[in-house]
Amino acid sequence: MGKNRKFLSIFLLLLMVFVPAALLAWFGNRMQQQEAAMIEVSVNKLVEAKLKGFDEQFQAYFQSLEQQLRDQYSLLVNTDTVALRNYLRTHAYVQNLYIASANGERLFPPSQQLSSTEQQFLQRTANLWLDASAFGNNDEAASVSQTRDSRSYIPDLRTRRYEQQALNERLLSGSALSGATESKFVATEITQGGWRVWYADAGINFIFWLRDTDDTFYAFELYPSRIISDLINTLPTPGPDDADFANASIQLLNERSDALYQWGGFLNEQNQHSLEAQLAIYLSHPLGSWKLNYFSDTRPAAQTQRFNLMLAVGAVTLVLLGLAIYFYREQQREIMLAQQRVNFVNQVSHELKTPLTNIRMYAELMDGKVDSNSDIHRHLNVITTESQRLSRLIENVLSFSRSQRKALKIHKQPGVVDALIESVLTAFIPVMNSRDMEIQFDGAANQSVYIDPEILEQILTNLLSNCEKYAADGKRVDISSQLEDKFCLIRVRDYGSGIDSADHERVFDAFYRVSSNLTDGVTGTGIGLGIARELARLHGGDLVIEGCDDNRPGTCFLLTLNIVHES
Repeated sequence: MGKNRKFLSIFLLLLMVFVPAALLAWFGNRMQQQEAAMIEVSVNKLVEAKLKGFDEQFQAYFQSLEQQLRDQYSLLVNTDTVALRNYLRTHAYVQNLYIASANGERLFPPSQQLSSTEQQFLQRTANLWLDASAFGNNDEAASVSQTRDSRSYIPDLRTRRYEQQALNERLLSGSALSGATESKFVATEITQGGWRVWYADAGINFIFWLRDTDDTFYAFELYPSRIISDLINTLPTPGPDDADFANASIQLLNERSDALYQWGGFLNEQNQHSLEAQLAIYLSHPLGSWKLNYFSDTRPAAQTQRFNLMLAVGAVTLVLLGLAIYFYREQQREIMLAQQRVNFVNQVSHELKTPLTNIRMYAELMDGKVDSNSDIHRHLNVITTESQRLSRLIENVLSFSRSQRKALKIHKQPGVVDALIESVLTAFIPVMNSRDMEIQFDGAANQSVYIDPEILEQILTNLLSNCEKYAADGKRVDISSQLEDKFCLIRVRDYGSGIDSADHERVFDAFYRVSSNLTDGVTGTGIGLGIARELARLHGGDLVIEGCDDNRPGTCFLLTLNIVHES
């Protein structure tokens, strides 16, 4: 039993250490995840703002280029074919030009004497000029749309082959647009304009178009390589000491997800194909099919946070473990001291029992030789009574010690319950008379049964002693006995102040005493009723407090004992 209690103590102490540590680790990990999520959201907002800043740089570039082309529009009005071709040869960005009248006539390139470059241009852009008015109707979608689906900018090239060939022939001859080769027109104010993107020759192509108040249409095909080069030149080129991109990288991807440009110190040849972007945004029109990918190494911060959490949990665990070891050693020390005290009390009780028995025996012998009315008789009676009281206290201590060691034994033998009760009452009559208390006994268990007389005597002694100490104001104690089948029922009823119903079970706990004016100042160990109940249960019965039938004040104890012989 001692080993089981020791293991239970160790288990409970370890539970007290590791349960809080586990809860701390769980809460810390949860808080760390929440903090990491909040940091990620904040970082993503900052990164998104930075990426949008690059997008705004691109938009500023296109706006600047657009403004240059708008400013050059006046140079193209009333200009002949030679001047327009010369304009194209000298311009750094415009590689081809397309001009059409309001009714769809192609004014440039001319319908005759096309150069090879102009022929290739018309063949490459054939589908764009089928309906030049679509540039105006689709102005919003073409110029300011920021859709992220690149397919919205790719024209439908799945036309039938023979229709394409016929269209090319008509474009080369100029009959499709019925345009005069040297038509003249007057410059008017620009009313519409925007960017048109299409994909040919495995790459992106840019056209900036204008429409004036006469509905004359101008389309500038720009060099995509120069535009891409200019866009890349607007991006930063951080050095090795740039702290912003020491653990981060940004990629500019085209419509085929090819990396056009990359900067930052995080991506390299080994990891750039295996990592996923932490954040990606698509660019605004006319680069709606391009995007910027942001990569960042968050592992060092996460590892640092995890290490700090583990360090904190480990420190708390060590502190709790140290406290648990300290309290366990203190508990074991207190248990050893308590055991030593109990052993000392048991030893002293055993040592006192023999001389106390001799004192009582010689006092009784002397009492039989003196006059019953003399002072010596009264003195000897006090010695005998107090000796019996001490004997009961010592027997309770020894019984309690044996119960703690599970060493209580029962020895049944034939006997008459009423006779044993009367023997106990005889010993208590002097004490009761000294306190003006009357004992009434109603016995109905006068048959021979199997019972342990020492156990019955100790139970009744504890009950009567309890009545004598706490119910003296009732001036009366009733005892009754009866036999029912295999049990003997004994009731001990006093007429004192009684015990509150809330304490009916607690009074049987070791060292528990009801706190009231009745018990204050009354000496007692608090183990008598507990010993009595344990002895009753050892005898196959029980000891309980039951309600009094006459509704008068007091307490009624019901003692049940098994009286069947156990072979």
